[in-house]
Amino acid sequence: MGWNNIPVEVREFPNQEAEIEALLLENADRKKTNEQKVREAIAWERIEKAKAKQRQQIAAATTNKKLGRSVQTTLVENFPVSSPGQTRDKVAKLVGLGSGRNYSKAKKVVTAIDQLLQQGNDKSALDLRKALNEQSVDAATKLIKAHPTQSARQTDDPQRSCWNCQFCSKEQVKDNHTFYCYKFGLLSFLEKDAQTRGEECLAWRYRWSDSDGCQSIPKNSCFTLTLPSHLQTMFEDAARASGMTLVDWICHHLLQATQSSKIPLEV
Repeated sequence: MGWNNIPVEVREFPNQEAEIEALLLENADRKKTNEQKVREAIAWERIEKAKAKQRQQIAAATTNKKLGRSVQTTLVENFPVSSPGQTRDKVAKLVGLGSGRNYSKAKKVVTAIDQLLQQGNDKSALDLRKALNEQSVDAATKLIKAHPTQSARQTDDPQRSCWNCQFCSKEQVKDNHTFYCYKFGLLSFLEKDAQTRGEECLAWRYRWSDSDGCQSIPKNSCFTLTLPSHLQTMFEDAARASGMTLVDWICHHLLQATQSSKIPLEV
């Protein structure tokens, strides 16, 4: 073309999420298929998750500084965190998929396409992709239901998270980023968020599963345990220091004592 010089813009990014965000914004106005929109939305979810984690860390550092605590202390203010539903609605709007519900359905279709390709079932993957891009999200969803495969059934599995795990305690603890797990004790979302923990945890069990193979935490039953009265205050102080409710603290230590006695447990 006879050009001696070509104008370029060199940009540096603090992390991979910032680089991906810039790339997505630069291509926001391009025409895309439904599949491309879904894949962009997945990238946006990753970006939003990283931003939420950064906000939590900043809130923790600010609170620790105000209280004169060390940076390792994980006490934070009541900081509002977007729910999964709000995040889905936000990314769906960003990429032009309408509602978070529509995005969730489309995401299951794209997941099924990827699984079919990994299994070498190119024809089924192509048919599903064609329905998604040339017809609609609903048409592709109906195609999955009309021809159920192992891949399609897997897309109906619940998204793994601490919040929908049988071992996550519903009791409130000392702050909004810590929760009590019946399997692993007190855990902090500053280290890993609920979704990441759920995806990585080998002990995860769906809270509302009706499968006979999944045993949940036994239902609460009442019995009386008589202890010296002076222990009540000591137990309450110890539970408070651990950031746990008194009931969870007692259950946790009784369970530890039972496990150390090497008595087989069914949990």
